[in-house]
Amino acid sequence: MKEAAAKPRKPKKAVKPVVIPDLTPTTAAPPAAPAKPDRRLFMAGGILLAVAALFLLANSGFFMKRVEHQLNPPVVMEPSPPEATDPYLLAMAGTPDRIRIPSLEVDAPLVESATRTQAAYKTALQMGVVHFPGTPEAGDVGNAYFFGHSSDFPWAKGDYKTVFALLPEIEMGAKIYVTDHDGNAYAYVADGTRVVVPSDLSVLADPGNGKRMLTLQTSYPVGTALRRFIVTASFEAEVLVR
Repeated sequence: MKEAAAKPRKPKKAVKPVVIPDLTPTTAAPPAAPAKPDRRLFMAGGILLAVAALFLLANSGFFMKRVEHQLNPPVVMEPSPPEATDPYLLAMAGTPDRIRIPSLEVDAPLVESATRTQAAYKTALQMGVVHFPGTPEAGDVGNAYFFGHSSDFPWAKGDYKTVFALLPEIEMGAKIYVTDHDGNAYAYVADGTRVVVPSDLSVLADPGNGKRMLTLQTSYPVGTALRRFIVTASFEAEVLVR
């Protein structure tokens, strides 16, 4: 008998490996410690805050005056009728050595410096707006030159530490009134402003044209003596009492 032909064997199916999950508990790595802040940054920030606070304190009078001026702007009187004598000139006539700028609410004495020294200027500034020695008197021909504080330490002596705090806000055409030693009153009209370095003495120059002009000066920017803010004004009218 013939042997039965051998049946071909079916290939065995590949057995996929069984992956057994590892359930062994693991210890998580501790979170990285936060970086320590740089102490130098804290120190620098503290110094800046201290400087800013000192600046605001030292110039508190200046900032308070500006805020008050913005909240309560002054009402400036005008002659009525227009051809009438200026009411401020009439009101000031007879009161010697005074300056008034109604639009800036400036009303202060004009004082003389004993000498041309910083010590004498400092003393005079405690009493008002100072006439620069050697320049013409108020109302005279030439360049009558006056200067005053814009800001000073609150504990400094004097009542006029911020007398010119608003001077940089002056508008062209604003009236400036001054009286001389005899009480004669003069009106000037602001016609120019500029900022100069302290060494610029051209602001003291006489125009040399036989006209009467007025120059006002204050320190600028506030709290520094880096620059000088200058206002020039031309003569407009007068009321004489002598």
